[in-house]
Amino acid sequence: MAATLLQKSWPGREEVVAKLVDIFRLSKASLPLCIHGPSGSGKSAVLRSVLSHLQLHTAYLDCIALPTPRSLFESALNQLANHIPCAANGYSCWAACDSTAGFVQGVHAIVGQLGRVVLVFDKAERLAIRGGSLLQSLLTLPTLCQATDGRVQVIFVAEALWTEPSYADNTDFRRLTTIRFSGYNKAQLATIIKRDFGAVGAP
Repeated sequence: MAATLLQKSWPGREEVVAKLVDIFRLSKASLPLCIHGPSGSGKSAVLRSVLSHLQLHTAYLDCIALPTPRSLFESALNQLANHIPCAANGYSCWAACDSTAGFVQGVHAIVGQLGRVVLVFDKAERLAIRGGSLLQSLLTLPTLCQATDGRVQVIFVAEALWTEPSYADNTDFRRLTTIRFSGYNKAQLATIIKRDFGAVGAP
């Protein structure tokens, strides 16, 4: 029933909402997952809504706002550990991550406390542009954390799938589960505007 209400709140995205709910309800979900589609198609908003509905411990990482591996790693661990750098803790992070190994160790420790965690990398095209080993490490993060049973789930959100041969020919890349968001049509946009206007106008 709750899932049906969630679908109704996203007109034009009922099928993709149902698919995401099914994926995340699996105790051994087939991830990493890549959600792709044009800007403004609701990718991030729908994903946040589904993850919130399922009450999964999630870190949301903007790959443009967080331009270095260290900034991504430390933000992810802060969010998952519910740690906020402030004056009381000397504006320190939950854990300093100078390397992928430190990040893996931190995720592994948090999984031991929380169980299942989700890491969402938004604007993930930037990861491919950077090159290097970062994307490869993220693709294999569940294995690196010894959590191939669905306790660590990695999600990439992008406008398009990576097409460079170096990634397209990668074994881990080919194992990505992909979900495509199409653009909204005029009727769907009208329904969304009506919904949002009603929410703003409600007392």
